[in-house]
Amino acid sequence: MAPSTQQPRQGVLKISGLNSSLRIATVNVDSMRGRSREVVAMLGRRRVEVCSVQEVRYSNGGTKIYGSDNEKYKFWWSGGGEGRAGVRILVKEEWVESVIEVIRWDDRMMKIKLVVGEKVLNIFSVYAPRQGRPDEEKEEVREKLSDIISEVSRGDIVIVAGDINAHIGRDNGWI
Repeated sequence: MAPSTQQPRQGVLKISGLNSSLRIATVNVDSMRGRSREVVAMLGRRRVEVCSVQEVRYSNGGTKIYGSDNEKYKFWWSGGGEGRAGVRILVKEEWVESVIEVIRWDDRMMKIKLVVGEKVLNIFSVYAPRQGRPDEEKEEVREKLSDIISEVSRGDIVIVAGDINAHIGRDNGWI
């Protein structure tokens, strides 16, 4: 049975059975080049521990640590060969040891698996094709995300963060 959730205020999701507080955010940066310090400073001000970032425009995949002595974040990224699109997940230094798995599928999707108390969180960073891209490309991302989520262990928590580039309403293509 999935854990019950309640929303005490905008932007904060409480998950029952989660013994620790964890602030998770998502941001589309329209290129991470030269903006790492700015992003880390913003996350520090907002007390965010995990952040999904889209449109980083980095090639391939990798890891870096950014920040000051007071505030450090580890970045994992997944990009394409051309340095377009790209996703990233940032984790505040004190949570890095709780990361038990990082999976990079492509420049549109990656996941970290993080242990928080007695729960396992699967946090996805997703960047769906924007308006004007072929419907087949959008459908491919939707199907892939659905397939990957269906493989998550029962009892684990799934959090999808990102820029889904979807429209609201009954005919949005995501329902």
